[in-house]
This record gives sequence, structure tokens and C-alpha cells, in this order.
Amino acid sequence: MGHAITLDLPEQAWLDLQRASRDRKQAPETVAQQILTSMVADPLAHLLGTAGSSPSDVTGSAITDPVMQLAGCLSMSYSGIGDHHDEYIGESLLTLSEDR
Repeated sequence: MGHAITLDLPEQAWLDLQRASRDRKQAPETVAQQILTSMVADPLAHLLGTAGSSPSDVTGSAITDPVMQLAGCLSMSYSGIGDHHDEYIGESLLTLSEDR
């Protein structure tokens, strides 16, 4: 059984929904339902920009954020960033607290 919901959308959100509806050749209500259902099912994918069509990451999730599409493309000679991540954050926080 479905549940009805009423949304009061800002003008720009409504225009975006209409555009998406025309692109998909579906009613705005159908597109809104698909988007909302997808976001509730996997909110992290939407926050990270991995919801969409392509290209895909190793899990098969699509990556739509242009910056995330470049992740892993650059090579570095220094490999200690991941190993010393906590130390770098701690040093930065200590420096910030000393400056105050």
C-alpha cells in the first residue's frame, strides 16, 4: 500500500522537476516519487554524488560528481597520506589551537 504526501516545492525545484519529467517523458509526480524513493533508500549515494547513470565506480554505482570522476587519476610518489591521516589532522588541530 502506498502513502500520499504533499510537497511545497520552491520555484526552482519545481522547474527542475518539470525539466526532468520532460526528459524522462513521465509525469512530475512519477519522477518525484522515483527521486524520493531512491534518496530514502540510499541517501549516502546522493550526498556523495554517486547516484545517476555513469561512469561507475568499482561497486557499480554511478558517479555524477565531476571531481569524484577524477579520483584515483593522479599518481603521487608519496604514499603516506592514508597511513598518517590521523597525525596530519591532529597536527593541524594543534596548530589551530595554538594560534588562538
